[in-house]
Amino acid sequence: MRTFQSTYRDRKTGETRATARWYVEIRLDGRPRRVPAFSDRKSSEALGRSIEALARCKAGGERPDAGLSKWLEGLPRRLRDVLARIGLLDGCRAAALEPLLVHLDGVTDAEGRRYPCGLSSSPGGQGRDARAR
Repeated sequence: MRTFQSTYRDRKTGETRATARWYVEIRLDGRPRRVPAFSDRKSSEALGRSIEALARCKAGGERPDAGLSKWLEGLPRRLRDVLARIGLLDGCRAAALEPLLVHLDGVTDAEGRRYPCGLSSSPGGQGRDARAR
């Protein structure tokens, strides 16, 4: 695991500057994966250690222990989405961590239309209302 601050060149002055956020880089299946962390280095290092523990569980085919599961429950949604996208969280686990109201509120398609789960017809299928008729 590596914790670092990325740099960029300021467009106005041309100076090299450090980003406000720290990043955690871990290797998964031989490929480096970067996860945006916090603006504080110590918090970012703690996040990196937890991500490493999650990666060890995933590689060993084990379930996360109670402490790691509690940590996952407290993560912000964006961070959970990043961990799911890089393959550390499976879709079922990421969905299980969402509040129930998010699931009951429904889904939004690409055009912005909302479909309450199971209450109306949705793209590509019939909903409960259509089957009841």
